[in-house]
Amino acid sequence: MSNVSKERVFIGYGSGPQGKLVRLPDPASGGASSYLLRDGRIQEINWFKHRLTSWFVGNVVIEDGGVYLATPVDPLFLMLSILEQGRNATAEKPLGQFCPLEDILQATQANYPAVELLKDTVTDSLPLVCQVKGIGSDNYYRLDDERAVAWLACKVEQIMESLLNGEPAFAGMGKAGVRAYAVQFLSEWVSEQWLERLRAAFGITQPTPTHTSQKAASTSKWCAAVEDDESIASQTIADSAPAKRPAAVQKNTPADKARQTKMAKLAKDAKGMSKMNSFFDSSRAR
Repeated sequence: MSNVSKERVFIGYGSGPQGKLVRLPDPASGGASSYLLRDGRIQEINWFKHRLTSWFVGNVVIEDGGVYLATPVDPLFLMLSILEQGRNATAEKPLGQFCPLEDILQATQANYPAVELLKDTVTDSLPLVCQVKGIGSDNYYRLDDERAVAWLACKVEQIMESLLNGEPAFAGMGKAGVRAYAVQFLSEWVSEQWLERLRAAFGITQPTPTHTSQKAASTSKWCAAVEDDESIASQTIADSAPAKRPAAVQKNTPADKARQTKMAKLAKDAKGMSKMNSFFDSSRAR
């Protein structure tokens, strides 16, 4: 068919004329991951596809039937590991030292030049996770573990509220169960070290399984093929994107049978969703 296109359907957040694809360190694994920068927001990219699908756009068939979803992510998640490295903690100075933001970013910038773009998006929110000292017109930052855990705890409460209000299946888990689930849900955006600190703060002794490990198993790396100045044309980006939703923990009582059936269907539909991190790597590029 002559009208088969190599374009892809991409849905992003915002109304700006153009988006830029950039490589940044993944906040959970530390490896390279790909993000969309648009309207001053960092957006992570997820990919979803049913089998044997294509898109019909006008008179053109888009061969790749997947949909690429870009949703805003709090840039402080990306900054946690960078700030931890940048405080240069030692045995003599376990709390680390105060540094200008430029110096904190510099070590990471060697491998990820686009990390400089985080400066404008995180400066105002850094006091949420850092101690700040001002000398004249200059500010110096040092990651504060207590502030960072308190900030993550607020994220847990927000996740809990969304889960309890958005899906009745979570109501039967009890508040403690939903909280443990919400903490583990953050494993996509924070390292295990921070999860351990967060569990300790909430008194959680056992991690709660989520869909995250299954999702990661089907993730391939896309970052090697992405250049920091690569752009996405405005006509390929829609102005909204759905938020992620987890698969609920199943209940094994007769009263929950219908609910389990519904959740199983949702889990099946979501099985093909994963971070885009290199769906265009050298082994898949066309």
